[in-house]
Amino acid sequence: MCARREGTGSGNVSPVTDDELRDAASLLESARYSLVDPDEAKFGFYREYLDHNEPGLAFECLVRGADAQRAPRVVWEMLSQAAELMELGEEEFPHGPFVRVVVEHLRA
Repeated sequence: MCARREGTGSGNVSPVTDDELRDAASLLESARYSLVDPDEAKFGFYREYLDHNEPGLAFECLVRGADAQRAPRVVWEMLSQAAELMELGEEEFPHGPFVRVVVEHLRA
């Protein structure tokens, strides 16, 4: 699950950096513990995905959980920042539908 972006001027495509993925994982953790009900059982495989370097799948678990419990805006902002760092877009497969949920909550 390595997102790619345009290189600078050379037409090269470069992967999201390890630092960006670490920052995204940190934002996911912050979002996770900002939820009203951080019960582990309600977040499926979130921890396992994060521990196995699958932040996109961990993002999906958090979006589902946050949506189910009507999370505060700060959670949606952190999820949005994490998606941006991982370069997950609204049209990107398979994470796009989850990015759209985040965008919809931020527009509300």
